[in-house]
Amino acid sequence: MSYGSLSKNACWRSTAGRRRRFAHDTGEGGLSPYHLEPGGDLIWQVGTGYFSARTLDGSSRRALKENAARAQVKMID
Repeated sequence: MSYGSLSKNACWRSTAGRRRRFAHDTGEGGLSPYHLEPGGDLIWQVGTGYFSARTLDGSSRRALKENAARAQVKMID
């Protein structure tokens, strides 16, 4: 589920994933600071591509390339 559906506390639980060796799925809401801060492994769900995959004006895929290269992102869905 996405950050918008959950909360920062639920996203921070990915630190437990790091200790237990599982990945946290971001949901269609994209990568939030709350997904990235703890440093656990992430499955980045791109979905429609609106969140974290394009620049704010939607004109560039630069954000897609930058976020895909993050160490925490282990898989893209």
